[in-house]
Amino acid sequence: MQSTSALSLPESFQPILEKLVLCQRLPSPPTVAEKILALVEDRSATMNDFADVIRLDPGLAARLIRMGNSPIYGQRREILEVRQAITLVGLDATISNALSIALVASMRDEATQSNLDQELFWSRSVAAASAGRLLARHIHLKVPETVFMGALLQDIGMLALDSLGEPGYAGIGPQQRDHRKLIAHEIKVFGIDHAAAGAWLASRWKMPMQYCQAILASHEPMETPVDAENAQLADCVAVAGLVADIFYGPDAQTCVRRALALGEQRVQLSPSVLASLLPKLIEELTEVSGLFEVDLGGPEFFEERHAAALQALEQDAQEARPQAAGASA
Repeated sequence: MQSTSALSLPESFQPILEKLVLCQRLPSPPTVAEKILALVEDRSATMNDFADVIRLDPGLAARLIRMGNSPIYGQRREILEVRQAITLVGLDATISNALSIALVASMRDEATQSNLDQELFWSRSVAAASAGRLLARHIHLKVPETVFMGALLQDIGMLALDSLGEPGYAGIGPQQRDHRKLIAHEIKVFGIDHAAAGAWLASRWKMPMQYCQAILASHEPMETPVDAENAQLADCVAVAGLVADIFYGPDAQTCVRRALALGEQRVQLSPSVLASLLPKLIEELTEVSGLFEVDLGGPEFFEERHAAALQALEQDAQEARPQAAGASA
């Protein structure tokens, strides 16, 4: 993981950011997450140091071990304790998983008096995280768990902005499912969108810059400057959110087209790859639902959305055939 450097945001965002600094309800990381992030910055920190910090939170340690033993990793040896998880899964992967679990638990506990649909927020976030990990494996990223965490946190700016209270997201309703409409609402009401607010919050938490940049670019990856070494992470995070929308966004055909429009350019996401990825995503969501204690929907819900996505892919393929035939004539 990389160290944190200063995040540069437009001067016009400063008034709302100053309000966020003073907000008593602004989301904050739990103590265990702060200690893990401090170790990330400490070049002398060892695996044992990370294991000792994680063990301070028995609930976190138990979930981390459960994740390591899940089919997601397919370990041949059963993981029984934190140090073993670090050895078998890898330090960077363990750090990302531990932070993901700790931050989600903390932010969900802090969510009170919200104008957002919290169930929808966390369903989309967890689905994006799982989709991001699958996309990272597809393009052979070294540590897919970094994409998992980046995608999981890409919308935390919504929680920051929601902490300001009304008018905020009051009456947002169905627009929360469509991030283009959601962003338009945020610009109008707050003068900033949740991608910029989330990047600022991650920087305030002293998250590594790769995550700050991925969050900032999560909705406009082609228009947002990102360091070269963080580009693939940012691309995967952005596309992962669009794949998650196939389940939790507006109509399936719109979401499939949006995911492919960006995915084909940035992460080699062809229609056939997307079709093969969706069943894997459903399997993984069934597994992570319990880890994060988020109700992602039952079998009927997934079956319905999956069928709608496949129908959309087939319809687009049929529409493309006459065009291809005309071009070759």
